Amino acid sequence: AELAVLGAQRDEREREEEAARRERAELQEQLDRARQARAEAERAHKKALIAHYRERKGEEDEMEAQRMLAEAAAAEQERLRQAEHNLERVQFRAEQLALSQQSRAAQREQERLRVEETRARLARVRDKALAAMAVTNDPLRAISSTAASAAPSQPKHELFRVPGYSEQTLMKDMRYKLGIALTNANLRHTEYGRQILNSMGAASRPDAVESSIRFG
Repeated sequence: AELAVLGAQRDEREREEEAARRERAELQEQLDRARQARAEAERAHKKALIAHYRERKGEEDEMEAQRMLAEAAAAEQERLRQAEHNLERVQFRAEQLALSQQSRAAQREQERLRVEETRARLARVRDKALAAMAVTNDPLRAISSTAASAAPSQPKHELFRVPGYSEQTLMKDMRYKLGIALTNANLRHTEYGRQILNSMGAASRPDAVESSIRFG
């Protein structure tokens, strides 16, 4: 009987262990399925994110392409407008240049006509004056000798003789001799030297000639 009890207990333990193994296997299977489901969900989520990103990227690329096209069209329009503006400016400058050239040409023509008219008027005045003076039209008269230049030259007469200052003449003047002596002694420009020279009176030249002829 005791052996039967032990056998029954062993069988019970084996059944419990088998039940535990089955339970663990089921739990592991459920865990694997849950992990697989989570992985699939993550992959699906990533795919959805990638698809959404690609969709947005495509929209953004399309919008960027449209923006670039719009900017290119605007830039081309601006270049066209600037080219038209430059053309108008060049045409205006060409017209102004043509008008300026025409104005200068007209001024030159007026100046030429004025000069010709002045020359003609002067020629008429000259011809009238020559006719009134009964002068022949002879260009050689301008380089011919006049009556005054053809007359014989007159002899030159000296008005009066004015001698120069020689050393011999100057040394006859005591004031000059005293001035030389004071200069050699470095006293010419002193108060003493000036007093001595002033006491000598004015300088005189024995050969000086005083003329009674008044000029001016």
